Amino acid sequence: MIGAAVSRAKELSEEYNHYCRDNTATRRCEKELLWCGQCFEMPTIRVLDLDRDIGDTFPSGIFVSDGAYDILVRQDLDPAYRRLVICKEIFHIVLDSPDVRNMDIASHVEEVVADLSEELPRPSVIVEFAAYAAAMEFLFPHAERVKHAALGTPLLSLAAMYDLPVDIIDFYMSETMIETLDPGNGDA
Repeated sequence: MIGAAVSRAKELSEEYNHYCRDNTATRRCEKELLWCGQCFEMPTIRVLDLDRDIGDTFPSGIFVSDGAYDILVRQDLDPAYRRLVICKEIFHIVLDSPDVRNMDIASHVEEVVADLSEELPRPSVIVEFAAYAAAMEFLFPHAERVKHAALGTPLLSLAAMYDLPVDIIDFYMSETMIETLDPGNGDA
């Protein structure tokens, strides 16, 4: 599933590079990702600000109604983290299937936390990881991560270049994550 998610992210990246005006920049725009996706087979998606205080537990959520998807995102998120979260939620929609869907946000968070130590996590937990992996493939492609790892590019420089949170850059630049998400590793 993770390999399929990353492959779909690569397809959307190719569409993005072909159709979006600033396709050579390292920072990719989530609004243009939405546009690409809606031009090419994705359902209607709206990104809405969550305007009530729900604490730090949930940065975002998806609601489905009549085949359309609403992504609700906390307004107070750091802009780089917000961009990542929106892309992750878009890839949740790309990967959506009733057999792996858990629309109860509190239950889903419990599943993810509980399954972190499990050898065989539940499908909804695998989809969560796959959505993040796909979002990172779109925002900071694996080939770029490998190149920057070899060059020893500082994490803060990468965070600025790709407009991503430094802790996320640090996680995905780890040797383990670079190896785990290597397209040559089968279903990554």
